[in-house]
Amino acid sequence: MNSSRFIQNICSCIFYKMRLYDDSFIASCCFVLLFAIPSHSYSFQDDSSGGVKQEVEQDLANWMRETQLILLSKDNLERVKKNSDFTLLIEALIEDGENALDIGPYSVTYNKLIPVSNNTNDYFSVGPYWWPDSNKINGLPWIRRDGEVNKVVRAPNSDSKQLSRVIDTVKTLGLAYYFSGDNRYSNRAEKLLRVFFIEPKTKMNPHLNFAQSIPGKTHGRGIGIIEARQLVGLLDGITLMQRALSPSLKVGLDEWLTIFLGWLVESPNGQDEIKMYNNHGTYYDVIITSLALYLDMPDIAKYAVQNTKGRIKTQINDKGEQAHELKRTRPFHYSVFNLMAMINMAIMADKLGINLWQYPSADDARILKAWQLLANNIGDSDYWDGKQEKNVEYNRLIGPTLMLKAFLNTFTEIQNKNISVLTATDKSHNFSNALKAFTQSYDKTVRQTVNLDESRSYAQLNSCSVLFNFDNESRLAAQQSLKTTKYKACVY
Repeated sequence: MNSSRFIQNICSCIFYKMRLYDDSFIASCCFVLLFAIPSHSYSFQDDSSGGVKQEVEQDLANWMRETQLILLSKDNLERVKKNSDFTLLIEALIEDGENALDIGPYSVTYNKLIPVSNNTNDYFSVGPYWWPDSNKINGLPWIRRDGEVNKVVRAPNSDSKQLSRVIDTVKTLGLAYYFSGDNRYSNRAEKLLRVFFIEPKTKMNPHLNFAQSIPGKTHGRGIGIIEARQLVGLLDGITLMQRALSPSLKVGLDEWLTIFLGWLVESPNGQDEIKMYNNHGTYYDVIITSLALYLDMPDIAKYAVQNTKGRIKTQINDKGEQAHELKRTRPFHYSVFNLMAMINMAIMADKLGINLWQYPSADDARILKAWQLLANNIGDSDYWDGKQEKNVEYNRLIGPTLMLKAFLNTFTEIQNKNISVLTATDKSHNFSNALKAFTQSYDKTVRQTVNLDESRSYAQLNSCSVLFNFDNESRLAAQQSLKTTKYKACVY
């Protein structure tokens, strides 16, 4: 380990301890050091032979670490890559990458709406459920209509759309590069990443101070942090291409991401969001954990996982009900939404040797119970009586279903790695029965949750099966019933 990494790990450990003791001053000092260590700011101009650039890039390459995949499985990807049975699936992913070569770049500076800072580099958004008050001449302050999205503030060039598109595109290019080795995909990704995160004129500043503002009330809120929930997809996309991306880009991204992580933890907005008791709090943990894993700060990741343990017990009762989400005007949507965040946390916790799948106990596995409740009540309009959910989008459950299916396929491996907490025979028997019940109800659930009105089902389903180790028998059975589907590829 080089000296920079050694010092950085010490700082992350001190940060973790100080957060436990609520010593924000020392924790902040540690993050200042964490910001400084990876920020090797190099500026250079190419000479006629490119020698200066090559020398600096080589210097950075010697310093750089290798990042790890966060949600994706390296072993599964390698298995698929070497198995000729998955040729058609890989071709579908590469086709998506080919289409991604012609889209973008993206930038928060493309948005005509700017925050009170008057800085176009600052991310800015308005809460999706807020509308002008028709009883006021100027409409201020805006009022909330839960579940009713104001599409005016979520226009195609809005910052939220720009962020989600750069994440989705880089993720797609990363998969295409991994399975093809074609540098066109990594070169395009490098261009998109530089425009969005690095280049001074177009970069996004590493904070969300002005996310989900409310005209007439506040310039930004902690709950706006959830708009970065898909960031883990970007991180895995970068890791898939890390040997092809330039070292200077990776150093610049490390600097940006480290500063952003520090802001998430220490800012007033971040401190507000960690206290949230519903899906906002869960996705806050997802963002913190994914960044910490990517930046090789395991103690910070473990701290977030401990928070999630508390959320599992308070957000999911022993029947599998998510009380906070069931109160919303779209209860099915938000129950699935929060479950997906819980599943993401369980996958990341596995990498830290922590088992959330069977938390708080093997016979009271709340994440599995939450899925089971949703699956058992599919089609029950009386159960899902939200004002804004007259047409329940049951297809939203396919993503969590496939991810849990992958967990079942690898459960033996999890036990072999001593991650499982199955120590008592009776608990093992009870949980095995639950897993069996899940498997038996899986195909029925998939058939009931699809919306058969669009094409490309094979490519969409195949993306899920490739990346989540969806076994061939179940995949073929599901394909038989999924001739067409509206569901978007559940890569993450």
